[in-house]
Amino acid sequence: MNEAKPNYGIPAGEIFTSILVGVTFTVLSVLLFRRFPPTLLLAPIGVYLIVHGVRIWRSSTLEKKLRLREEFIRIIQPREGDRVLDVGTGRGLLAVGFAKVIRCGEVVGIDIWSRFAL
Repeated sequence: MNEAKPNYGIPAGEIFTSILVGVTFTVLSVLLFRRFPPTLLLAPIGVYLIVHGVRIWRSSTLEKKLRLREEFIRIIQPREGDRVLDVGTGRGLLAVGFAKVIRCGEVVGIDIWSRFAL
């Protein structure tokens, strides 16, 4: 049986907003430069926002998330019989990680669902 890999998602809203605003600032600064030269000051801000969005996107790879999760669990050192509550669990990355380690215990993940967060 072929099991599908879990999809823990990316911070799509932040990435999309950062890149969209960055592109808008950069394009506006170039288009409006002749009439309003100070608008050229928007270009570096726009480029920064684009780079910021791309960096967030690249840093949100599954391998990095899993490595960070394993490091976090190693620091916490959960034991058999522990009870874990993951508030704001999102797609359950931490809750699933703790459930794999705490076989004889309880792990609960809760979150508020929003269709806009997907």
